[in-house]
Amino acid sequence: MPMLFLPADTSKMMQSKKKRLDFLTKNYMEGSQQKLEQSSARQQWETEAQRAEDQEEQTFLQGAQQELKKDMASLQKKILADMKQQEMAGVRESLQSMLF
Repeated sequence: MPMLFLPADTSKMMQSKKKRLDFLTKNYMEGSQQKLEQSSARQQWETEAQRAEDQEEQTFLQGAQQELKKDMASLQKKILADMKQQEMAGVRESLQSMLF
């Protein structure tokens, strides 16, 4: 036997469906908002992590550059000292050959 709805039953059914739809919509919106906030927080964290990594790399490169400058200055001093020593040896040989 088919079930007939009376107008009062139809009204209750529509109210129930509306409440269910409102509940599902609210939950969906809240879930979407949370996902958006989490995504935004993750993006911010990734940006900060990248910034920190870039800063660390730049600091490392600056340190390496400073060390390289020190090494080059030290090598230049050594080369100059070697050149002076060779020059002095050449002068000694010249003087010895002239004197003896």
